[in-house]
Amino acid sequence: MTKKSIIAASMLAAFTAMPSNAAIIFEFDYSTNDAGVGFLDSTEGDSRKAALDTAGNMFSELFGGYFSNSGTINLEVTSSDDSNSSTLASAGSYVNSECFDTGKCLTNELIKTELQTGVDANGDELDGSVDVNWGWDWELDPDTPADFGASEFDFYATIFHELTHALGFGSGINLDGSGYFNDEWTTFDTFLQDSNGNSILDNAFTLDQAAWDDAKEGGSGDGIFFGGANALAANGGNAVGIYSPTSWEEGSSGSHVDGVPFPTDMMKYDRDFGPETRTYSDIDVAILTDLGYTRVAAASVPEPGTIGLGLIALVSGLIVRRRKA
Repeated sequence: MTKKSIIAASMLAAFTAMPSNAAIIFEFDYSTNDAGVGFLDSTEGDSRKAALDTAGNMFSELFGGYFSNSGTINLEVTSSDDSNSSTLASAGSYVNSECFDTGKCLTNELIKTELQTGVDANGDELDGSVDVNWGWDWELDPDTPADFGASEFDFYATIFHELTHALGFGSGINLDGSGYFNDEWTTFDTFLQDSNGNSILDNAFTLDQAAWDDAKEGGSGDGIFFGGANALAANGGNAVGIYSPTSWEEGSSGSHVDGVPFPTDMMKYDRDFGPETRTYSDIDVAILTDLGYTRVAAASVPEPGTIGLGLIALVSGLIVRRRKA
């Protein structure tokens, strides 16, 4: 089985996160962890595993408030301890090649496929991965706000962000315009366009190299945009800006909401010390809907065709210190 992990950073005893009325059940596998460190640390390990379990429960409740898809997802859990790294955490779905010989198709994102179709394409094997960097200080109590003054990060906001990437919220396009395997793409990629509205991929899954080269490092307002019908409706008829810094950032570029017009969005690329957003914006819900998740009737987010054209204000702010998530 050929597979690869989707990582979008700001990454045999299974620990199961099982909320009541679960939309998603997460089974966390720590079998590749080294004894005595990370999630298996002799002092902090139990509290770290408990926090991840709680985060899985809380995320399932968040997701289930907007979408009806359900399933059991098995994630490989790893960790690092590097305060010099700008990456706080990462997560992603494993993918299977669908057209390895011919190329140019949608790859099989295992987590997304299972949640949307009920088909567990890899059986008992792991569906994806999540990694946490313990080199930074985290507030692990879900009811205690992370302390900005103590340089603490919000563990739950970060894990919610990363688990959303694992659902398929991210691009598989590399800096040079290549994709997974033999140019296979994520569903997210099919909605990407440049600032002029030119699609990055055509209907035959061929990448428009000129459009990609213009957009990939275009900066806020001139870079990559997400043009799904639901996203347009939620954003006043405008495509949603995607993080496209003028210097490519592996694992971040092309896979996050642009934080300039959306500075508090849970799916922006970075995290500051202190409390962060732990819920989906209308934009996030709309993008996940475009990706194929089934919205529940109670979720009141603008539908395609129900909102007129308009503009949103560009908001910017200065953050003293940030780290990618």
